[in-house]
Amino acid sequence: MPAFSLFRFTASGLSRRRIRTLLTIVGLAALILTYVTVQSLVSTLEVNLSGTVSSLGGEIDVWSKGASYPLISKIPESYLSTVKAVPGISFATPVTLALMTVDSDEALTAGVVPAQLHSLLNYSMVAGAMITSNQTGVLAIGKALSATIGKGAGDPVQLNGAVYSISGIYLTNSWMDYSVIIPHVVAQQMIGMVNGTSMIVATARDSRNIDKVIGQIRTLMPTVEAFRSSETPSKVSPIFASLEYIASDITAIVTLGAVLGIMNSNLNNLRERMRAFAIFKATGASYNQIIKLVLYESLLLGTLGTLIGLGISYAALQFISIPIVQNVSVAIILVPSTFLYAALLAFSVSFLASIYPAIKIARVRPQEVFRFG
Repeated sequence: MPAFSLFRFTASGLSRRRIRTLLTIVGLAALILTYVTVQSLVSTLEVNLSGTVSSLGGEIDVWSKGASYPLISKIPESYLSTVKAVPGISFATPVTLALMTVDSDEALTAGVVPAQLHSLLNYSMVAGAMITSNQTGVLAIGKALSATIGKGAGDPVQLNGAVYSISGIYLTNSWMDYSVIIPHVVAQQMIGMVNGTSMIVATARDSRNIDKVIGQIRTLMPTVEAFRSSETPSKVSPIFASLEYIASDITAIVTLGAVLGIMNSNLNNLRERMRAFAIFKATGASYNQIIKLVLYESLLLGTLGTLIGLGISYAALQFISIPIVQNVSVAIILVPSTFLYAALLAFSVSFLASIYPAIKIARVRPQEVFRFG
């Protein structure tokens, strides 16, 4: 059968069953939308959560064993001297992290030692100056947070209900731009972590010896976990493993439903056109040609469903953001490979759902169709 005739026959069969064809296309589009949305949400959370820690600089992070994130970590500040004493460590500083209310918003607040800020954080000042002492009542805020609350250098701001003055606005081009920086000792007092800290950030004298240094820290302090800052995503894996399992389960359920739904639709379509296929076989169409005809129809449906699904997913996710803390949200990260995998998934589902109907219709004998009508 010529390609044009094949296309015309397929398009004609689909157009005569518009509702069923539309439902099949919608099913494929829904599958793509579900896959892209779930995978993009997981990717966005992973990038931003790991970025919160990695933006603090340093090569080695130390926090309490079993904590999936430094916000829920607490270790004795005395561990700082132990880390500093490890051979191969050139720099170490405590960092206390907490979610605090800034005016009416909530933001991540980092308590740091002011004198060590330049070694800890790569930043530039947009306005005013960075905090330089352990003075209470003074803080610095990131540019993004400054824009959110509408406050600038020199303005008063409430931090957990206490009045502070903004010494300056900094820019890091990282998650820290949504944060507040206050002196470490002030942060300890505000959250009731006196003589404690959330984590210790350290740098090795020779980056080639980082693994050896990490091993020594783990040996000296069995109650903490030490790892490369770049390995943060794997260290919060309990969170992401759960998210990824959920994403996989959702995708599997939707995929199974799409396969069964499309297969049922294909079978009903083919049954209704049984006489047409019988005529093809009676006029010389081979077993393989009938199968190709059904697969071609499935390919056409898969293409339409995929294009619509990708378009809807891209358009919809442009307007979705994930709230990280109160009034602070991050846009969904759209990864090209996610859309590619979604397209491959949709085509695979469309193909798998057509195999059984194609074989079933190809085995039908024309004489049986004409005999029983």
